[in-house]
Amino acid sequence: KHFVFTGLLAFFVLTLFSGNISAQFVFGLNGGLTYNGLTGDVPEDASYKRKIGFTAGAHFEYSITKDILLGLGAGYYSTGTTVTYDVGEKETLDSFDVSVSYINIPLTFKVLTGSKSTYFTSGFDYKYLLSADLKYLETSEPEKDIKERMQNYELAVFAGFGGLISFGKPKIGLELRYS
Repeated sequence: KHFVFTGLLAFFVLTLFSGNISAQFVFGLNGGLTYNGLTGDVPEDASYKRKIGFTAGAHFEYSITKDILLGLGAGYYSTGTTVTYDVGEKETLDSFDVSVSYINIPLTFKVLTGSKSTYFTSGFDYKYLLSADLKYLETSEPEKDIKERMQNYELAVFAGFGGLISFGKPKIGLELRYS
């Protein structure tokens, strides 16, 4: 049985520091929230609840033209899901949380709008699995390591949009992504 990352990724990016190394290069730190879920082989009557996770890392962007940027990043990424299902006994409900963490390496393509304060982005996000844990919520059983049941890596395509607020050279960016 494998859990597979799917669907919706709400990604909030806060660029804490962004400075120009030269006119064509930008370096920054980022952090944000993720909202997504896992799916997999569970009983038909299962229900899933997405969990909020977080991400933090660094990114480097190169200006191909004045309006087009190519970026590469590296960071930490966490997510998870709460799964509930009826185990067949009257009024018995079994629930568990799955928490996973990854090292992620996004490759981004960003197109700035005419005002340079908003942009559209797309790209690829490679994730390498660091840990995966399962915790039963209705029992006192200890947390279980389920990393061997998970895929060690995944590759996702994403698209989104964002906005930039300048404070001189440093900028704060807010971004929403769908993956």
